[in-house]
Amino acid sequence: SGRLAANRSHQRHRGFRVRCLPGAYVRADGGVVQIRPHRVSRLRAVRDLRTRQGESLCARPRKPLTTPDKLAAYVDNAGSLRGIQQARAALPHVLSLSASPRESTLSMLLTLPYKRGGSNIAHPNMNALIPIGKRNRWATDRSHFRCDLLWPEQNVAVEYDSTLCHTGAERIAEDASRRNALESLGFTVLTATWRQVANRQEYLRFARILACRLGGRIRPSCRDYASKQFELRSELLR
Repeated sequence: SGRLAANRSHQRHRGFRVRCLPGAYVRADGGVVQIRPHRVSRLRAVRDLRTRQGESLCARPRKPLTTPDKLAAYVDNAGSLRGIQQARAALPHVLSLSASPRESTLSMLLTLPYKRGGSNIAHPNMNALIPIGKRNRWATDRSHFRCDLLWPEQNVAVEYDSTLCHTGAERIAEDASRRNALESLGFTVLTATWRQVANRQEYLRFARILACRLGGRIRPSCRDYASKQFELRSELLR
């Protein structure tokens, strides 16, 4: 249903208290209270809202629990609730339609500003569709491709290569065919592996290559950028 659920008796037993805006609770059968995520004020996802929690709520392939617009609407009407300033600061960096926690981790490392330890790269479209018209069917039998991270104006795509999803000769051949088709259609395709993400030096090389393909460079101006990077990576990779 796209909602969080909590049992009333369990809340009383554990001393769990949640303060919500009007309309946050929805009654359900069996003594269960359902909570709309974008209405909750004191759950950690909003009270201590970090970009990672925001992206998890707005992820796919399941129907997202909420959207960045709904989170923003909640924050706009939340007044001076505890933690709301942190929520406002995090919202501009929440991307929707990530397909996995690791995709979210990669996107945050790439796009968060320098002062937060990120590479300050422009926001991509997550899991965006690239339709294949009839004129280009010579390159593939597919009617469309879905790219993990896509910068459509620059025709640059990043494919996150999870070792859990991209193993075996058949899958490797399929990925190669997909990449060849995208490149023949004018897209630059970069592949990111979890090893690159988890290793700081390999990640920095990958981020510089991506920034170059997008027509920019990574030029942090804050003196404590390295410590900010370590802090961010400690938060996301734990």
